[in-house]
Amino acid sequence: MAEWLPIEYRGFHDIPRMVVVMRENSLYLLDCPFDAELDDFSPRFTVYLLPSDTEYRISGMSWEGLPEIGERIGEIPVDLVEFDATRREAIKSSVFTQLKD
Repeated sequence: MAEWLPIEYRGFHDIPRMVVVMRENSLYLLDCPFDAELDDFSPRFTVYLLPSDTEYRISGMSWEGLPEIGERIGEIPVDLVEFDATRREAIKSSVFTQLKD
């Protein structure tokens, strides 16, 4: 059964657009940047596995360079990411079963 995973986020447009989440003792970044060619946000989150010490470095700092320090592990369509009712506190763990290269 899928569980709710607490999130931290930066950027919000309908949903959080840059999300950090801990799952099974690993820290992940889900990044959905604005796409100038589409004139909209990307329809997919790019998912990165972050280095183990990142949790301590992201508190109170800019997240601008986070994708560059992570290892890209795939993408997830935005519409498959299930957020809690507030869209600001948690995502369903089942989202990780949707990872595609």
